[in-house]
Amino acid sequence: MKDLKVKIAKMIYTANGGTSMITPKPSDISSCERELLAHLKGRPGAYLGKTELSRFVHWVHGYDCAVRAANLSEHNILPEGLQEFVAMKYLGKTQTAKGWFTLILETEPDEEKAFWVFFEMLDEYLLSLDYEPILV
Repeated sequence: MKDLKVKIAKMIYTANGGTSMITPKPSDISSCERELLAHLKGRPGAYLGKTELSRFVHWVHGYDCAVRAANLSEHNILPEGLQEFVAMKYLGKTQTAKGWFTLILETEPDEEKAFWVFFEMLDEYLLSLDYEPILV
């Protein structure tokens, strides 16, 4: 599916004389992962022990590691493009060596508040792509 989107974008680019590139819309996260995030958002302490952004980031890394180990390449707990969205919100540019986690914690050093800021940003990003937010 991703290859098809890239081919379509290249065809549009060629059709426009190579003057503009339309970036394909990032795909939504799967319903399974939406459900998992909704449960986590609703009861973060049950999944993380404490409601902290740092603990959530470690959980995400563990999830990603398990997905890779199981060769489930189509699964992403976070949507494609979220990093660039957060960078644009905080820095006004998409290119940065800092991850979304660092950018949020630099602005909101309280771990619990930063956790909720993350979910606000995630919902805002999903809505900007015309997808549903993570509902509890």
